[in-house]
Amino acid sequence: MPISSESVLLTDRELIALIDLLADDDSSIRERVTAQLIEAGPRALLMLGTTDYVGTHAERVQVALCKVQQAQVLTRLKSFGQEAPNTSVEDGALLLAELMHPNLDRAGTYETIETLAEAAPRSIGGKNRTAGLKTLATYMYEECGFDGNHSDYDNPANSLLNQVLVRRVGLPISLAVVYLAVCARLHVPLEGVGLPFHFVLRLPGAGSQAYLDPFNQARLLNENDCRDLVRAHGYEITHNQFRAVSSQEITARIARNLLLSYQKRGDTEDENLMRLAHKKIQPGTELVG
Repeated sequence: MPISSESVLLTDRELIALIDLLADDDSSIRERVTAQLIEAGPRALLMLGTTDYVGTHAERVQVALCKVQQAQVLTRLKSFGQEAPNTSVEDGALLLAELMHPNLDRAGTYETIETLAEAAPRSIGGKNRTAGLKTLATYMYEECGFDGNHSDYDNPANSLLNQVLVRRVGLPISLAVVYLAVCARLHVPLEGVGLPFHFVLRLPGAGSQAYLDPFNQARLLNENDCRDLVRAHGYEITHNQFRAVSSQEITARIARNLLLSYQKRGDTEDENLMRLAHKKIQPGTELVG
């Protein structure tokens, strides 16, 4: 069948014919076929997932399937970027993880968060927020074992929510997503604060030590401690930089961290994919590097 550059509604027979063309040894043909399958969206996913090819053809079908899945995730990331700022933060973080691992267990990831919230001490959401924040720190660090990965900081797994939940280590911001997701289920108004070079959490009304550093043994901090964290990088911050950030801002920052991780590893394809993801969340934002 001819390969058109225009988006059209393809029949099942036409989709099968396109998938057959993935056997062609001409890479330019396979690229054009994959582009049309991406245009076909969910219907192409269904057809690609039910093929019974073998050998090289089967491998090429899997490559095309992955690209169509990633295109679908990018579309969802764009929608996420346009949603209300109070959208569940774990939704954006999980989309980034799904972009890199299209077949991850989404339901299982949400179930893990639900389990963490169900097992958490009810006093975390009590009227005494100072005590609640201390209890949250103890629960997440001492009982659940979440902490920063100091020995392998640049590992992309530290930024992928599903991996953080399994490995119990991550970057400040990805660990913060776990805390925020758990607290949302406990109706605790925990906030993410995107300080330069370091991400922390804040519980309004928790007294002088209202900040928590999930990367360093869930240590409680005051505002001066936060300033010292940033000064360690040779940077001074203003009061305005202590504002709470949105779910979209958090997701975009995770995308930036992943981009840098892949860049350092020389994974150009994954770097470019994450650059595109960042632009879907924050259109018009250019990234250096």
